[in-house]
Amino acid sequence: MTSARTILAAILTMLAAGQSLAQGTPMDVKKTNGCGCCLAWMERMEESGFAPEGDDMFAGLLVRYKLDIGVPPKWSRATLPWWKGM
Repeated sequence: MTSARTILAAILTMLAAGQSLAQGTPMDVKKTNGCGCCLAWMERMEESGFAPEGDDMFAGLLVRYKLDIGVPPKWSRATLPWWKGM
């Protein structure tokens, strides 16, 4: 079983390696209105060259959406990015 730390390390490695490829890559971020965590995360993605766009959802609907697409319940409160074309 893959640990959350291993997954996080892989994501951070990919972000570092792919930063030059990320320039302007559109990213749809499912979030609640005014979520400070999501807004900070989107800001960090902009600094890394992505072009995140926030898609505001009610909290309950956002959690339901994440569960419906297969996000594990323990991660249902995390920021959910989607790259255009996914």
